[in-house]
Amino acid sequence: MHALNKLALRCVSRGIRTEKCSSRGFRGAAAAPTFGGERLVELRRSAWPLHSDHLTDIRLVARTFCGVPARLRCWQCGTPLRDSPVFFCRGCGVIQRPDERATYFDIMGCEKSFAMDTQKLQSRYLELQRSLHPDNFSQKTQKEQEYSETQSALVNKAYRTLLKPLSRGVYMLNLVGVHLEEGTDGVDSQFLLEIMDLNEQLAKTQSREESRAILHSVTGSVTVNSFYFVTAFLSGDLQSAKFHLVKMKYFENIEKKIKEKLSELLG
Repeated sequence: MHALNKLALRCVSRGIRTEKCSSRGFRGAAAAPTFGGERLVELRRSAWPLHSDHLTDIRLVARTFCGVPARLRCWQCGTPLRDSPVFFCRGCGVIQRPDERATYFDIMGCEKSFAMDTQKLQSRYLELQRSLHPDNFSQKTQKEQEYSETQSALVNKAYRTLLKPLSRGVYMLNLVGVHLEEGTDGVDSQFLLEIMDLNEQLAKTQSREESRAILHSVTGSVTVNSFYFVTAFLSGDLQSAKFHLVKMKYFENIEKKIKEKLSELLG
């Protein structure tokens, strides 16, 4: 998944060069589902470096987002808050209440994309926690302490959600109103048999080499389904995106079991 997390994006000049946001979106932007209440605008990149024998030189379309939020003001001094989310007032420096409109991508300062630079994500997380942690507000007012606790917990949740591809994908679907249910959730019987076979192979293996071979196969399946999830999501085929995310969930569960097995064999 490391290659997926390094996916780089560049904007298509058409449609975002000088256009302003409006309720209709950008001229020239393809029709697409809204994401977190904001209309999608196309971005494009030249290649998809999956480093896979089967997936090379793929062109994809990703999307960024725009909106015109209502003007908020500082609860303490009334200074207009220019950006969203705002953690501290530029006028008086007081911590602000969480912005309910902000997505986890907004909070962590990330592109609203399945591709994620996890190093930047971690740096942003540490930066926010250094300033928002409740220990910094022990001598402040009760309201500031409450806002600190809420903001810090929200940053923790946003970081954990966006850090892993599976939870990131689930969150992206949730933002457009698609949710994963418990159970098999629409996967076909042939796929379930494949999962059962992998579990049986893992149960029988007693060597690190065999376990690593299974891990290699499963990791490849996660990568392929990640690719299909992205292509389906970006084309607006949300049910197909959901289907491949469910398959990722099964394969990642097996990955976890294999790693546990390897730890036992090494011990």
